[in-house]
Amino acid sequence: MSILVDNIPEIPSRFVREQRPRLFTASALGFARNWIQCWNSHDLARIGAHYSCDVAFSSPFIQKLGICDRGVIEGRAELMEYFAVALRKFPDLKFQLGQVLYGNDAITLVYNSVAGLVAAETMLLDPQGFIKQVWAQYDRV
Repeated sequence: MSILVDNIPEIPSRFVREQRPRLFTASALGFARNWIQCWNSHDLARIGAHYSCDVAFSSPFIQKLGICDRGVIEGRAELMEYFAVALRKFPDLKFQLGQVLYGNDAITLVYNSVAGLVAAETMLLDPQGFIKQVWAQYDRV
């Protein structure tokens, strides 16, 4: 699902370092609902389709699950391995969307996560609307 908006006027390149997607309420809510549905399906291909090849993903659970001491994963292939571990550890995983916050090129999803946790994931989007960076936070770890 693309969340890019068509018909945005061109900005002279001297003022733009990198073109960014522009989010609006309907596209942000659609993106959030789709992201939650894909996770609840437990389908790694559907989940992975949201992320760019060079994604950087930061979460305290990366360290907690023994994946990486830095708590940061780089690249979609490594991220999919981490997600596969998470889905095996939480076979009954079902996220429930709470709030959607958005700016010009980032979106934050607040949702009920696993084991009674509340999660907030802030996702920076690339110009094509794929997630290129994630900061995952939880009410406790």
